[in-house]
Amino acid sequence: HLLHAMGLCLSASLLAGVLWFLAEPWLLTAPPVNLRWIVLAGSVAIGFLAACVWTVTTRPTPEVAALELDRRFDLRERVTTVLGLRADECQTAAGQALLADASGKVASIRVAEKFPLQPRWSHAAIPGLAGVLALVAFFYHPDTSTASSTNPALAKQKSPDTKLAANDKKLPTQPFTRQAVPDQLDRKKKQELEKLEEELNATMEKWKQNEPKNEQEARDKVTELTALEEKLKKFKEMEYQKLKQAEQQMKQLDRLSKEEFEEGPLSDFKKELGKGDLKKAEEKIDELIKKAKDKKLSAEDLKLLAKQAEKIQEQAKQDQQKKEQKDKLQKKIDEAKKEGKDADALERELAKLLDEMKQSNEMMEQLAKQMSKIQKMANEGKMDELAEELAQLGDQLKNLEGEIQDLEDADEYLQKLRAELKEA
Repeated sequence: HLLHAMGLCLSASLLAGVLWFLAEPWLLTAPPVNLRWIVLAGSVAIGFLAACVWTVTTRPTPEVAALELDRRFDLRERVTTVLGLRADECQTAAGQALLADASGKVASIRVAEKFPLQPRWSHAAIPGLAGVLALVAFFYHPDTSTASSTNPALAKQKSPDTKLAANDKKLPTQPFTRQAVPDQLDRKKKQELEKLEEELNATMEKWKQNEPKNEQEARDKVTELTALEEKLKKFKEMEYQKLKQAEQQMKQLDRLSKEEFEEGPLSDFKKELGKGDLKKAEEKIDELIKKAKDKKLSAEDLKLLAKQAEKIQEQAKQDQQKKEQKDKLQKKIDEAKKEGKDADALERELAKLLDEMKQSNEMMEQLAKQMSKIQKMANEGKMDELAEELAQLGDQLKNLEGEIQDLEDADEYLQKLRAELKEA
């Protein structure tokens, strides 16, 4: 009964694991590396527990077991009769005779002969599902990134080889709310990305003009393209983490008092920025710039604008979640060192966290500084200067859009490289 329950429950657990392995890349944008195995282990553990509970709660009663024993060994209900004797009846001569007779019959039987452990279909499903799970774990690595083709030089490309993408972390191309970035966007690419683009174009042109003539040249091509692929992957991951942290901090603007931002010049801007929609936030700033240039902001508007800018400035300097995480890590490190334990892993985690905070804080510090200038001009009632500072804020949003486009370009270059590697 237990083995049958184990077969059913473990089959169900492995099936759940297969489904999770298939769904995880599409449900989570950047899941922890070991999450799929943690879910699988938890599912199997639940399966074991469920089988044990099922066996205990549905086990046959002693009376049912005695009847089945009598039936299979043709004992003519001797065991059932003895089981039904009361304590005082067992002491009588008749009771003793029944006990002696039943004991003699039962002593010679082999229970396993009539109650064999037979395999069931549920047992066969376990190795089958385990095999499917292994295949999915090693060969199923879909590319769930949303690449866009905005660079004419790299427009013609093939789908990436999933095997080549197996070790690449599945990062979405863009953390912020998706907006179509026009081709004519006036932006300056990051110097690092420009170098990678030049190196990519030079490499592709080199191998286009000099196709590999032998196995050694083919290996050289793969080695060169793989090294360039690693550089692009590293750039893409670092840029993604930086933008993701900035997005999370901007969304913390929702913590600002709704009463103070229920109405006012920066209410809509704060709302869109809190949602991570840079394009709409930029549009709200453009509307405010026009009002400032046309001198359509009243004294009350300017007063409220200064107050709202101050609140956004204060919030932009904060990242309470990361600070709390940093403090907890530091506390664990101190406790580990005090107890004489190894704290190297915790210190590496803290260093990584500090680096992430530094990257995202650069953007938020720029926002805070600009809000400080806007607050100053609003307090002084200088409309023309206020319009200029608001325009500077709009430029910051455009620069952020440019960094998002850099991230998309890096993803596009990776797709190009993987298509080339597939053919190599």
